[in-house]
This record gives sequence, structure tokens and C-alpha cells, in this order.
Amino acid sequence: MITDNLITFPVLLAGGSGTRLWPISRNQAPKQLAEFGGERSLIQETIQRLHPTLCLDNVRVVCGETHCDDSSEHLAAIGLKTENKIISEPVGRNTAPAILLAVLKILDQACLQDALFFILPADHVIKDVPRFHEKIVKAVDLANKGYLVTFGIQPDYPETGYGYIEGKKVLPGGELSIARFVEKPDMKTAKTYIKAGNFFWNSGMFAFRASTILNEFKELEPDMLEKMTAIVKKGDPISFEAYQDLQSISFDVAIMEKTSKGMVLPSDFGWSDIGTWNSLYVSMPKNGNGNVIAGDVIANNTQNSLIIAKSRLLAVNDISDTAIVETADAVFVSKLETSRNVKDIVSMLKQQNRRECQKHLQETYAWGMIQYLEKTDTLMVVKLLIKPRATYGMAPYPSGRLHICLTSGKARIYHDKAQHELQAGYSLSLDAQSEVEIRNVRDDALSAIITHS
Repeated sequence: MITDNLITFPVLLAGGSGTRLWPISRNQAPKQLAEFGGERSLIQETIQRLHPTLCLDNVRVVCGETHCDDSSEHLAAIGLKTENKIISEPVGRNTAPAILLAVLKILDQACLQDALFFILPADHVIKDVPRFHEKIVKAVDLANKGYLVTFGIQPDYPETGYGYIEGKKVLPGGELSIARFVEKPDMKTAKTYIKAGNFFWNSGMFAFRASTILNEFKELEPDMLEKMTAIVKKGDPISFEAYQDLQSISFDVAIMEKTSKGMVLPSDFGWSDIGTWNSLYVSMPKNGNGNVIAGDVIANNTQNSLIIAKSRLLAVNDISDTAIVETADAVFVSKLETSRNVKDIVSMLKQQNRRECQKHLQETYAWGMIQYLEKTDTLMVVKLLIKPRATYGMAPYPSGRLHICLTSGKARIYHDKAQHELQAGYSLSLDAQSEVEIRNVRDDALSAIITHS
């Protein structure tokens, strides 16, 4: 673990919805909280690869309000205490406000005048972790000297889906001063960048001292610093109106493109932002036929394809260079090369107000989990899992009846000023026009099937 005179905080940016990775990534279940074939989610992988170079107890996550509970669950699942770990934004305002909020909030909570920060997207892949640790150590040294360090990925092919950083003067330690940031180029331009040798993929990862970045905000974005300082001083909950009033701007545009203290650290640790199904395919290990396969899949005469099954058997025959992704309520099929165009399908789903672009059939909350087994205009069947001592509340329906069947545990049910005790194996029928509260009264999980008809 790094030891210096400053406490180091790794800050994970966990906003966005990852529309190019639909149907697994959705607005209320973004890609950083998804598992794409392994046993851990991307946010869990991002945290665990920091050990032992950075202290995992100091990890903080910046996310939207709707993802706070899920993010806490993912941290708890890998053994981290979740108290004060999640920094919630009431509305997304891009990366500059998110980073500034994290810096001010952490300094305030920890009663610190200064600290060293690592800013890391929560949804990236890094293959060479030891090499990544070497670059972290180098970045700490540069940040302690007063630089704003960005990790520039040494490109090995002309990618048009990434932004680039042009390095200028090479310094003795191998880092470069920054000439400019470049938005996603066309293929011809990207090829010239590769030949030039001083262009790097923009990873969106940074290291700096709090004192350094706050001075830069004071000089370059004084209005944002003044407003954010007032927001943090007022404490939680953060005012939606005050936060929405902040300028929506990226950290690159607000600070890195203007500062004289920026340094790009050339990095070659097998990085990918897995922004598309094709980039996920490139980043993952393949079998003898060049396939990436996850889940219950039978692949016959199939080569160079990405095939993910989440809820059932998926059988494919005589295909190549294809992405097939199955979830409980949607299947996406595309040529790998053009799979990024799934964002157009998501736009169509949004225009049609389709639930499939927003939620999965299974949703997690602070109290537990709900899984939709059947949902039509006249019938709804759900499975509930309620955590120990937690409570689930149901709003009233205009008509119909609720049938509650307890499959495990013991529940206390409140309905229309009455109280009912329910044991596993028994059921209860209630009119749906009144609120219902189901309380788990034991120290183990409760499960139930609820039907509304």
C-alpha cells in the first residue's frame, strides 16, 4: 500500500446508463452494476484491483440517487463497510461537478485540509493489474509535486470510439505535458495519431492533490466552486434545484484543457472502457473457436462471436462475428462490428416508452428484491425477497385483490388498520384498494409470491 504524508481516496465515478451495452445495461441497472460473464460486477472489479496499492476502506463512489442502494450492496458483497462510502448526486451534471462534489464532501466528512485523490470510472477493464499498480505509484509522485495527472493509454490500433490526448514535451520520468484534448476522430485522423506516436487514448482516470484541484477550480471555474461549496456546507440531502443549477460540463473541458499543471502519464496496462459489445469481446478471453461465451450456451459451428445467456438456454448454429445477448425479457442480435448501433434501438424503445430500456424484470432495493414473473393489463405476479427486519410497502390499486403466499420466513402484514401474522406455507387474500405493508419480523430473509388480479 502507498504510504505518504497524505491520506489517499480512490473515487469511482458511477454515473451514466451504458446504452451501447443494452439489454444488460439499462437506465436503472447501468453497466457498472452488471456482470458480463464473471462472478463480480464491473464496480466490484474496479475496487478490488486497487488492492494492495490503495486502501479499499477509503474508496468512495459517486452515483445518482437511484443507484445508491445497489452500489452499497455491491460494496458490501465484497466485504467493504458502506457507511459514508456513497456520494449521491440528485441529478447528473457531468464529470466536473461530480469530481468537485467528491473532493469537497470527502474533505468535509474526514475533517481534512488536504488529501490525494484518484478519480476512476467504475466501469472499465484493466488486464495487467501489476502494471496498473506501477502507474499508480508513479501518479502519486507526480500528484504530490502539484500536477494534475491523467492516465493516457498507449493505443495499439486506430480507435474512433475514444477521445485522445496529444502529449507535448517529454519529461525525465516519461510523463508528457499536455498539448490538447481531441474528441473522437474519424478513421483517417485516428491513423495519423497512431503514426505520430504522441497521442494517447483518454482513459478518464486522474490523480491530484485536493489543494491543487481546488486552486484550479478557483481560477478556472470559480462560479462552480462557489456554488458547490455552498451545497456541501448545507449538508445532506443535497438540493435538487441547487445542483441542477450547476453547469453541466466535463472535467476535461472545465479543467484539464485549460490548466497549465496537466500531465499525461503514458500507460500500457491493457485498458478498455468496454463501451460496446465489440470492445467487451476484444477485452475478454476466448475459447478455441474465438468465441466469448457466458451462461447456458450451446454453440455449434460458431466462430469469433460474443454469446451471453442470462436466464435460459441459448442455442446458436452456424454463425460468426456476431453478438448475441439474452436477458429474461429481451434478446439483442447484431454483427459485432456494428453492435455499437444498439443505442439507436434504445432510442426507439424510449420513444415507445418501453419498460425494457429502463428496468430489468428483477429489481433490487434497500429493503430487498422484487422479480416480475407475469405482468399484463389484468394480472401481475411478483416474487418478493425481503431482508431481515425490513419492510416492503405496496401502494393501493384502483380495483382487484391481492393474494400473498409466504414461501419462507414470517411476516407481519398491515392492511386497512388491521394486522395479520403470516407463516411460511400460508396465504392471505386482501382487497387491493388499501395500502399494504409487509414486515419481515425475523433475522433471516423472507420470500413471498404476490398476485394482483
